[in-house]
Amino acid sequence: MNNPLVFLGDVNFQTVPKVEDKLAKYLSDKVVVANFEGYLSETTDPSTLGITMENFLHMVKVLNIKYLNIANNHVFDGGLECFKHTIKALHNLEIEFFGLKEKPFIIVEIGGLKFGILSFAWRMTGTKNKALNICILRLSKIKKQIKELKKTVDYIIIYPHWGIDMETLPHPWQILAAQQLLKLGADLIIGHHPHMIQPFQGKVFYSIGNTYLPENEVTRYQKKTANAGLIVVPKINGKNIEIEFKGIKFSNEQIYLDDNPNVKLLEYSGDYVKFFKRYRAKKMIPIFTGKVQDYFFALPYLLLLEKIVHLKPIMKLLRKRRKRNK
Repeated sequence: MNNPLVFLGDVNFQTVPKVEDKLAKYLSDKVVVANFEGYLSETTDPSTLGITMENFLHMVKVLNIKYLNIANNHVFDGGLECFKHTIKALHNLEIEFFGLKEKPFIIVEIGGLKFGILSFAWRMTGTKNKALNICILRLSKIKKQIKELKKTVDYIIIYPHWGIDMETLPHPWQILAAQQLLKLGADLIIGHHPHMIQPFQGKVFYSIGNTYLPENEVTRYQKKTANAGLIVVPKINGKNIEIEFKGIKFSNEQIYLDDNPNVKLLEYSGDYVKFFKRYRAKKMIPIFTGKVQDYFFALPYLLLLEKIVHLKPIMKLLRKRRKRNK
């Protein structure tokens, strides 16, 4: 397939790194999809993920990005006016984006084949504005969107913003959701948000990590292992999609291809919930299992935790602590 489709992870050029020639050349003849982790702003503020138009245009050009997902927990960080400014600018620049409630997916035609790329943001990532395509726990809305896509495309790729920030393993809810999405007709799932490369499972990449995020007050808490990601390349083999991937690494000054990405199969035996409880990085996050009690106990607890964490004094304290621990 000429000009193959490729997927990047979270990306934001608030500061502008040098992109390795080898990486730029590799992406130059690809159809690149990325998650824009931020919003457009007139100035650069290191306490946010706002990005100037100049830096944004450089990012899109040097990485050859053709399509942007904006269903994530940072696109509204600058408030409603900055969000509107971002949407208007993307329209004016004729850069196609998706992940909105009114535009949850895009259809990309390559070599006579139509790919439906659908994005949603899991509410547990902190994404809550109703303008975005949001999923809380049930997939009923996503099911309808997949059903609509199946009428017009050859392949469906789900590109969700989900999981737990800085978690090394997929959350049990993601395991259940991925199984349902595949049954509904998804051919491939490529996730983002945790900022870590998580183990993959068949046609499910739970998190492909970061492509590039600046080191600032928002990201400073991230572990050193968050400076890596994957480039996922779907390859068509008859009616099936096969997967190739390449590694990517970055410092604050440079992005480059990584010949030995740290990616593993998700291997466990028995009950995944027990496995997750034992090996997960974040012990305070509630576990959703798809049962009724999720709505009465786990969900209210997480929403309360979210409110507490986003109080300005708490955020300031956490950032200082994370910076010291790092």
